[in-house]
Amino acid sequence: MNRSSFHFISVKHMKNFSEYAYVLLLVFVTLMQAVPALAQDREKLERERKKLEKEIEFTKKLLEETKENKKISYSQLEALKQQIALREKVIGNIMQEKQLLDEQLGETSAIIDALENDLEELKTEYAGMLYNIYKNRSSINQLIFIFNAESFNDAFMRIRYLQQFSRFRRRQAELIEETRQALERKKQEQENRIRDKQKLLEDEQKQREKLQEEIQEKDRLIASLQQQEASLKEEIARKQRDMENLNKKINEIIARIAEEERKKAEAARKKATAADALSLTPEAARLSADFASNQGRLPWPVEKGIISQGFGKHTHPLLKHVEIKNNGIDIRTHENAQVRSIFTGTVVTVMYNPGFQRAVMLRHGEFFTVYSNLKEVFVRSGDEVSIKQPLGLVYTDSKDGESKVHLEIWRGQQPLNPALWIYPNNQ
Repeated sequence: MNRSSFHFISVKHMKNFSEYAYVLLLVFVTLMQAVPALAQDREKLERERKKLEKEIEFTKKLLEETKENKKISYSQLEALKQQIALREKVIGNIMQEKQLLDEQLGETSAIIDALENDLEELKTEYAGMLYNIYKNRSSINQLIFIFNAESFNDAFMRIRYLQQFSRFRRRQAELIEETRQALERKKQEQENRIRDKQKLLEDEQKQREKLQEEIQEKDRLIASLQQQEASLKEEIARKQRDMENLNKKINEIIARIAEEERKKAEAARKKATAADALSLTPEAARLSADFASNQGRLPWPVEKGIISQGFGKHTHPLLKHVEIKNNGIDIRTHENAQVRSIFTGTVVTVMYNPGFQRAVMLRHGEFFTVYSNLKEVFVRSGDEVSIKQPLGLVYTDSKDGESKVHLEIWRGQQPLNPALWIYPNNQ
């Protein structure tokens, strides 16, 4: 084989290798692009699961507090139902995480297959090149190759060619080693993910076992509470009367404030309805706008808690023909928890009633917030309060061991759903 044929073989190998290396890089990058996105999704699910597990732990503590009274109560049932709902969310979260992990395993398997194929192709290409070099070893003496040049320029080009060929061989060997190392890393990742999946399967099984236990306990509680239907109806009727009493007082206070503001406006020769009068002054208008712009971002009235009863009308879970109306939300928390202002405002009044204990009413322009079921109050009428400033301590019912704060938000004389105004999660 002459020098030109040797040159042809070498250039062909170099050209094939360059094209192959480009295709290899393109395939590898394409396969790798999906992996980081899946990893980020899985990290998000893991963070959500940790949050849910904290909520379950907090709910468990609340449930234990109510159990200490040795009396089966509706509060126990509500806490247990909350715990079951959280447990179901955890299981759903684990299932999503498993699905993502399966996708990651599939992606990694595809990368491993591609890398293994690439490695074989590179080795075959390299072996072929070495074989051709060996086969034509008599004609590839570098000095002979250079000295046989027809001119100085030809000799210079041959020297450059030999240098490029040397770099090409070295780079091909490096690429084989890099591909081998990448393959090892991917295989290790695959093994780690298989272990992660096994752990997730075990976690899911444990969560399902706990869920089954909680559902059985819930059924026992329901059976016991259904035997107390008469006393339950009496308790619900009493709480509804207390709620109506509180709402009546709130309406009277807001109406009185609106009327006072309207009279002030008339005195200044301004026409305004009672509702508009609540935000006539620049300060009130600014505070109203600030409050409204923070919808969904207001802090909870307690540092830790869970919503045990939502806003609006609800059918009682045990007494199917009994409807419960709630102008706010009830938040279960721990004993002696501090109740905080959810926004900057002014204390309008502090009320007391045996049904809802002590209540603090704050004004925020045309908005009002009411915090009831407090055993102790730290503020007085006229006080200016800041966001998260403690207003008092939560009351704990000695009958069932339940500690809860009742929160209401009003815009003028219209009650709003507080769950839409505070952070979606308090953990």
